[in-house]
Amino acid sequence: MGDPLSVLRGFVSSGRKWDVQGEEIVFGDVRFKKDEETAWKPIGRPGYYNLMELVIMIDHAHLPWNQYLKKIGGVLKQQTFVGRLDYNDLLKYLRGETATSKQIDQGRLISRAALVTPSVGTGGPLKRPAVGQRLASTFDGDDLHLREVSRSTGLDAQALGELRVLLETKRRRLEEGAREEELFKVDEEMHRILKADEQLLNDRNTALLTPTADYRVALNTVEATLKRAKDLSGKSGTSRVRSSVLENRAVGREEGPSSGGRSSSRGSRLHPPIIIVPSDPSALVNMTNVVDLLENAKFVGPQDRGKSKDGLKRVKELSITKVLDGGPRPVRFRVVDNPVWLQEQEWASVVAVFSNGKAWQFADWKHNTPVDLFHGCFGAVLIFDDEPVRGEVKGWNVKFYKINKNKRHMDGIAISSFWNQLTGWLKLNKPWVLEPPAVPGRKK
Repeated sequence: MGDPLSVLRGFVSSGRKWDVQGEEIVFGDVRFKKDEETAWKPIGRPGYYNLMELVIMIDHAHLPWNQYLKKIGGVLKQQTFVGRLDYNDLLKYLRGETATSKQIDQGRLISRAALVTPSVGTGGPLKRPAVGQRLASTFDGDDLHLREVSRSTGLDAQALGELRVLLETKRRRLEEGAREEELFKVDEEMHRILKADEQLLNDRNTALLTPTADYRVALNTVEATLKRAKDLSGKSGTSRVRSSVLENRAVGREEGPSSGGRSSSRGSRLHPPIIIVPSDPSALVNMTNVVDLLENAKFVGPQDRGKSKDGLKRVKELSITKVLDGGPRPVRFRVVDNPVWLQEQEWASVVAVFSNGKAWQFADWKHNTPVDLFHGCFGAVLIFDDEPVRGEVKGWNVKFYKINKNKRHMDGIAISSFWNQLTGWLKLNKPWVLEPPAVPGRKK
């Protein structure tokens, strides 16, 4: 006996009618019990749908879903029925609109289709294998040919199921025994078709290109450096002086940023001392108030910085002049907040760094850790006197200078302490800052 799901699908898709007789459903000369399980597995429920559930669904497929439920529960008193999750998929399959479904147990479908039982109205079993093998060599197994064979030989649906299995086996054997050159020709033709439809998007060269990468800044810097070197090479006297200066700077770099050696001091003396402040707009000291703070000993808070003469105008560099204790002359300090642009020899002139207390401030600097940075320069942190020191800054080699939020007349105490401690640090580490300028022709 064949699978009831396949038999029902054949009748539904072809528009043929079946007959319900007592506890059986009759499809032509094939009978199934109403509770015969099909190969369709319900979603959210164990087991399989029985044949009667599918027949009821087909008989009432013209009704909307809510009326379908009322009909089943009120008139038919059906306890189980096709669920909402399976309804559309199952209906399309039975009508022949889809070829298969993941809810079908294929193993159950094939095994039941291949069963051999006596035909209705015969005295004994037919020799189905012999008939099937003879017909399998003649027909290719599609449904149309099988129906023609059924009419000409008198085979019922059971025999047709067996015949399908035999024909599928023969087709599989033919495919396995195909010659390699024929398979190669098929693959070659398919490759040609696919190749004709291809569109080249990237190759090994274009894959390395990206529109977001722009190295023009680096190229311009290199070109400018080479141009300066070429211009200097045309002036013999200047070239000798520059060569000597570069040698002295190289020696100074080897001695380290904090070295007090003679070579380092000679190279650094060519550049004014540098003070670095945070670029953070919310920092207590930055480029908008550093001149008022260090020259005039007056703190300008973030809320008042926009009221100054220059407002919040962004500047790349500032200059501060200060007479240091023990120094013979005023010292001009360069103030910057982005030391990334400092050249190698300029780093030897960095004497002080104001920190906002966050290590990310030094991320892209030459000395990008607090340990390395404050080993070669004086570290300072400005805080309010009513706020405690928090976080990792407590372990850094820096000095803390406290100011009051409202008492501006006390700012001078903190700033005076900063200059005194910086002067003491310069005497020990970078005394060239305090030395008088060299007079041409005079030996020290």
